[in-house]
Amino acid sequence: LIVDANESWHSEGLAARCQLLADLGVAMLEQPLPADDDSALENFVHPLPICADESCHTRESLPRLRGRYEMVNIKLEKTGGLTEALALAGEAERQGFERMLGCMLCTSRGIAAALPLAPLARFADLDGPTW
Repeated sequence: LIVDANESWHSEGLAARCQLLADLGVAMLEQPLPADDDSALENFVHPLPICADESCHTRESLPRLRGRYEMVNIKLEKTGGLTEALALAGEAERQGFERMLGCMLCTSRGIAAALPLAPLARFADLDGPTW
């Protein structure tokens, strides 16, 4: 089970919420703080991996994420397509980030393009066509 806070939390109380999620067996927390206000994650000690979603778009995002996140959510829509998504996955791995594969609202044909990335990801959340 993963939890996606969708940038809705504040830094106050973050440690307690992370501990509660870990105690419940949650495997990962996705983007708890707003992308433009995630500096509270800098060297934040927490009991479960935190994944950057809105904070990560392309390889250029990675330097800013170091020390804040353990994972990145790769979405074709954010990267601009499969070529950059594959490059982001490779560079993220080289820099020690685990990977998640996600999507936005899309068609089943649109999400099929993401399938080559699935073996590179710890988590795959490809539910866009079901919405």
